[in-house]
Amino acid sequence: MPESALIARQRTLLRDLIRHAAERARNEPAIAAALREQEDNVEIEFAEAREAIERRRTQEWEENERRIEQVRRSIEARYKADQDAAYHEFLRAREKILEREESEKEAAKAAYQEACWTIGAVLEGAKNEAEQELRDNKSRLQSRLDELHDIHKQARALLDEWKQPADEIEAGISISAEESAPPPKLSECVTEARQRLEQLQQLARPVIWPLLKLFLPGVVRRRVRAVYEPLYQIVVNADNTRQLLLDRYESEFRQRIVTAKKKHNDEVRQAHALYQEKRAAATRRREQELLPVEERYQRLRDENEKRRSEDLRQADELYEHRRLDIRSRYEKEMRELSARREQRLREIHERHDRDWNNLIENWRQAMTRLREEVADIHETTRHLMPGWDDPSWQSWQPPAAVPPVLRLGQYHVCMTQVPKAIPNDPELQAMTPAEFDLPALGDFPARASLLLQAHDAGRAVAVQTLQAIVF
Repeated sequence: MPESALIARQRTLLRDLIRHAAERARNEPAIAAALREQEDNVEIEFAEAREAIERRRTQEWEENERRIEQVRRSIEARYKADQDAAYHEFLRAREKILEREESEKEAAKAAYQEACWTIGAVLEGAKNEAEQELRDNKSRLQSRLDELHDIHKQARALLDEWKQPADEIEAGISISAEESAPPPKLSECVTEARQRLEQLQQLARPVIWPLLKLFLPGVVRRRVRAVYEPLYQIVVNADNTRQLLLDRYESEFRQRIVTAKKKHNDEVRQAHALYQEKRAAATRRREQELLPVEERYQRLRDENEKRRSEDLRQADELYEHRRLDIRSRYEKEMRELSARREQRLREIHERHDRDWNNLIENWRQAMTRLREEVADIHETTRHLMPGWDDPSWQSWQPPAAVPPVLRLGQYHVCMTQVPKAIPNDPELQAMTPAEFDLPALGDFPARASLLLQAHDAGRAVAVQTLQAIVF
């Protein structure tokens, strides 16, 4: 018995899909390849023709360049000979004048350098003398301060021996000298500090001193403070005076250096002014003597330059006229060649567009028919065997005849599994469904048999399907 029409339609639909996909997959690269081949042929012909035109233009340009170069070399050779003659004449006259000027300036420079060396030696002597005096003052100052600090250490050792609060006494001492008062002489400070140390040492000489420390510690502390406070005050004031004296020594040193440098600079300026005056006199003499020599040289140069410019102008006019002829002929030939190329490319693209549009239209129609056929098959199947959740069961009536097919389920068609069904072109991909479903039908009641062909991973699914149908 013949196969059911619904099943036959499904087979035809899938076969048509495979056929259309194969045809599109074959034509799609063929159209692109034909376009590339034709474009390549046009470009090759264009490149060869352009190369011939450019080669001819290059030859004509090279010939024109060779001619103008030859003429220019001749003009430049004559110009150079004339300029060299004028220049050598100028050099000989100028050299004599410059040699005399250089001799006068060298003599003035030697005298100036000798004066500078003498003035510099005087400055260095003054600096050395001031530096030695500064070192001597600092050495004397440090010696006096060392003596004071040694006296302070001896006094502090006595207080520590007598267990007197030296730190407490020293904490109450501050700098007593006013900023505007002149600093005390350190030699006097040393003398007074020695006297205070002797007074402090004499406190322990009486026989009753141990008894006083034992029974009258307050009296002992007052007597020690009365002697130690002035001594420590002297040390503190001397330390403060140290920086004042150092500043004064430095100020005196700098003032002596400034005075010596001022004298040095004044003498150098005087020597330099005399040197500049001698140089200026030599320069004025050179300028007066060079003026007529330079005027003659410039006149000869101007005459040579004018003659050269006129010769070059005439040669350049002829050269430019030839260049314009070559360029005009080249541009005309290139315009004609480009026009032929553009015309051929337009014809090729128009033919390609027609072929491509036909391919797109054929594929669009095939996909439209595919969608319509799939929808119609689903609708026909639903009408014969509606799903259990279909609203048509509410008004269902037994059919007059047995359905020609029995629906076993549905199967999924993925376009990636159909050979070459997915186009490479984005526009074609947009109109191609990624997948669709079809009802799985079996002939009924005639040829009521079912055969599933499956292997590998599909075998387990086929077994489950048969079990679902049988049981």
